Amino acid sequence: MKCDINVDNPTNPTPVSEKNSRRARVRKRQFVFLLLAIILAAAAAVALLLSPGLPQVPAEPQQAYYPPEALLDASHTAADQSGQTGADGAVVTLNTTEGDSTAEGDGTAGQTETTASVLTPAGGATATPSPPPAVITQAAVPAEVAVAASTEVDDSYFASTAFIGDSRTVGLMISGRLSQATFLASVGMNVSKFFTETIDLGSGTESTIADALKAQPYDKIYLAFGMNEYDWPDKSEFIREYLRIVEYLQGMQPDAVIYIQSILPVTYAYEQEHSGANQTLADLNALLMQLCQNTGTYYLDVARSLSDEYGRLPAEASSDGVHLTSAYLEKWTAYLKTHTVP
Repeated sequence: MKCDINVDNPTNPTPVSEKNSRRARVRKRQFVFLLLAIILAAAAAVALLLSPGLPQVPAEPQQAYYPPEALLDASHTAADQSGQTGADGAVVTLNTTEGDSTAEGDGTAGQTETTASVLTPAGGATATPSPPPAVITQAAVPAEVAVAASTEVDDSYFASTAFIGDSRTVGLMISGRLSQATFLASVGMNVSKFFTETIDLGSGTESTIADALKAQPYDKIYLAFGMNEYDWPDKSEFIREYLRIVEYLQGMQPDAVIYIQSILPVTYAYEQEHSGANQTLADLNALLMQLCQNTGTYYLDVARSLSDEYGRLPAEASSDGVHLTSAYLEKWTAYLKTHTVP
């Protein structure tokens, strides 16, 4: 039999098989001790987490998500802004409770009750609802250029009418609600492009708006510019170019009644990304009122008719904050049909 030398007693050799058996027993005991240590450490950690002396982390309630434009809800209260996170870190949640199906006589059977609660932000400060946005300051329309409400006209009223403007006017054209009118408008159009940039007139024909107006006389001309110019550094340039257009129309179409439509506002969400946009648009509208006074044209206050109580475009009025939905194109059309001059 093969033997190893016992280092403790070289004179007493130990068989190899016996030595290997001892080593295996030692490793087994070491493994058992390690496993027990792990179990004890895990038990201690669990006991520490469950200790009643430590504060418990409350379960966070289900949060409802709403898109940014939901902030435009008319009441601007915490309950109406469920799911919104305020600037102070507070989160408003919506809590829904099903009514008792066995209730009798109180009218609550089977009903669902919805309440709002405000979670306290980190730091322990009490969360308060965000204040409503500031109201946009809008100038009063001078009486001599204002168009009062009138008897509604039908589509034939617009048979000899030209609508001139940018992509918002294109939307009015595509809606088909004024099918008898002529539309001279294009995406990206502004007052500086009126005489120089060509637009598609259909059937492969292109022309500037200025030249297209030479083709036939019109009884009425509606202008709508301003959204593509509101961020121009020099606002007087916008008015100068607009005046140039009006004077051209008065010379080219002397018998036409000219309406200058107010610049429509944008939504609160759009304004958040373009600071001050709505107030700038309102200020430009005040300049357009003066332009109407100076040129003997009429001012149509479409913007105010489509605005919310804060002077902004309601969230539901636009999917991108600028261009109108079908429902609000209908409101625009209805305003035009009920605000005409003899």
